[in-house]
Amino acid sequence: MLLWITSHSVLYGQKTDTTTFIKLYSNFYLLEKFRSPLVDYNAGYGAFEFGGFSPAIQWAGKKERKYHELELSVLSFKRNEDEIRILKEKEFSLRYEFGKRRLSKNGGKSYWQRGWSLRGFVYETDSEPLLMSGFPKFEGYYGFSFSYVPRYTVRLNSRFNVEANLVLGLSISAVNGRTDNPALTERQKEQWLFSLDLLDELPLRLGVVYRL
Repeated sequence: MLLWITSHSVLYGQKTDTTTFIKLYSNFYLLEKFRSPLVDYNAGYGAFEFGGFSPAIQWAGKKERKYHELELSVLSFKRNEDEIRILKEKEFSLRYEFGKRRLSKNGGKSYWQRGWSLRGFVYETDSEPLLMSGFPKFEGYYGFSFSYVPRYTVRLNSRFNVEANLVLGLSISAVNGRTDNPALTERQKEQWLFSLDLLDELPLRLGVVYRL
């Protein structure tokens, strides 16, 4: 899939005077990030904690200096087991960003970019109890975040750049929790919570960039 996107991006760039960049970000969360207020364990990241790598592809216009970027923020499947339960986690997040580049006065060796992004995210957990006293649980976290992304890029050579950017966002999310306890009514078994959060994660992304 990545090879298909890359090859078509090169052909598209040749026809439309567009440059394609392949990126790999390392994510550091400057604030605590918790995916769901319903979870009974630390499902997230602490402040200043490393949050993993994320690949991205950017198409930048050579003349109008506008760009489009697509980032696979998270794709994760986990299974954890202890003496109490088996926990299965699934997480997926995709970010689209549109912005404009501003060249500096040092011969183009570095430049600023500013963009706006939309990110959709899904996080789900299934908990299967190993004790007779436990009950199966499901929790889902769904939503969108709208962000302003200032970024600074330094050109190392004709092919490689390094980049730093900060994601300043507003998130709208819905959390669904369900406990299959036969002693509860159907209404008591399931909960829905909705939230609006400003700067809920504040990731600092440091990236290595390759120009095709």
